[in-house]
Amino acid sequence: MKNILRNLRKLGIKFTIIGAVSIVVLFSIFQIVLVISVVMGSGKDDMVLFHGDKYTISKLPNKYSLFEEDKGEILPNVKAYLVGKEKSYVRNQSILITIDETNGTYSEKYLTEITILEENIIKEMKTILQ
Repeated sequence: MKNILRNLRKLGIKFTIIGAVSIVVLFSIFQIVLVISVVMGSGKDDMVLFHGDKYTISKLPNKYSLFEEDKGEILPNVKAYLVGKEKSYVRNQSILITIDETNGTYSEKYLTEITILEENIIKEMKTILQ
């Protein structure tokens, strides 16, 4: 009987040690994964959202860009934007993108081809300071 109790006690101590070591190892792995995800993250900070969050102006290390959820970057070097209920506008040095907030589509036009109405919209846009 004493041998059985002694063996059970040894077994209990072994399981306690194994459990404690397992918890420490799992916690360490979690911390490593968390640090790696922060350091190696997307590298962009979303600044302005359009059509829900299908389109975003995001700050990258050296520039601001317009991204579409499925396609990735669609307009680099964003300089200004204007959020509207039906249409929103984003531009860089040479292109104006018009986002249809109702159906989620967009169109682009060179600034050399814009209408007088679009020229007035550009004057109202919020400039992004880089």
